[in-house]
Parts: sequence; structure tokens; C-alpha cells
Amino acid sequence: MAEQNRFLKLLKDLALALLNATLLLALACLLVAYLTVKKVDGITATFASNLIEVQPVRDQLAALNDNLAGLRGDLADIRSASGEAGSEALQAVQARVQRIEGEVAQTREKVRALIDEPEILIDHAIETTAEEVKGIVRTTLNCAAPAEAPQLSTPAADG
Repeated sequence: MAEQNRFLKLLKDLALALLNATLLLALACLLVAYLTVKKVDGITATFASNLIEVQPVRDQLAALNDNLAGLRGDLADIRSASGEAGSEALQAVQARVQRIEGEVAQTREKVRALIDEPEILIDHAIETTAEEVKGIVRTTLNCAAPAEAPQLSTPAADG
């Protein structure tokens, strides 16, 4: 009879330990889920504001492109007025305008790619979130990565 009571007490203790471990695990999962949702909400808000900010950049690029077109026209007027298409100053200015036009074209293509394919921004946001969540989980579980890899020592050669 005493042995049966000990067995029932053992089962009761095991059940309580199982319940305790389950509750602790559930608490840890809820904490990680809460922190993840909090980060995702912050990134969603940032992402929406970034999309809104792309339009002014696009407008500024259009204005810059118009200014470059006007500059190109002015250079053509100077060339026709002076009659000397080979002057060094004019060629230097033309080279500079062409370089600026190339940079504007590259920037325009990047902005167009972001507007046409917002998946690029979404993928970047997801990757950033995953890295931050990984850091939060490591910090929460106190499993921080070492600052630098430990140096392995080699046995000293005798001789």
C-alpha cells in the first residue's frame, strides 16, 4: 500500500513537472511571438513611409532631368553661336553633362525598379526582420554569439 502511494505521488509529481515545463515553454513562445509581432509592426510602418517617400524622389529626378535637357540646349546654343565646336571648355562641359545624365539614368532605373517591383523592398524588410528576431531570440535565451572566434592553441613542439 505504501508502495502504491509512492507510485501515485511520483505520477503526480511527474504530471506537475510536465505541466510546469509546458507552461514555461508556452510563455517563452508567447514572448518570442510578441517581440516578433512588435518588430513586424514597426517595419510595416517604416516600409509604408518609405514607399510614400519614393514618389518625391521620382519627381526630383524628373525635374533634374528637365534641367539637364535645358543645359544641353544651352550648350548647343553656345556651340552654334561661337562656331567653335572643338573648344576644350565646351568639350569639358559636354563630358560633364553626359556623366551627370548617366548618373541620373542609373538613379531613375533604380527608382523605377523599386516602384515597379516592391518585392525588392519587401524581401529586404523580411531579411532585416529575420536578423533582428534572431538577435532577440539569442538575447532572450541568453545564447549570444561570441564576439570573436576562440583561438585554438597548438601544442608547442619540443626539441
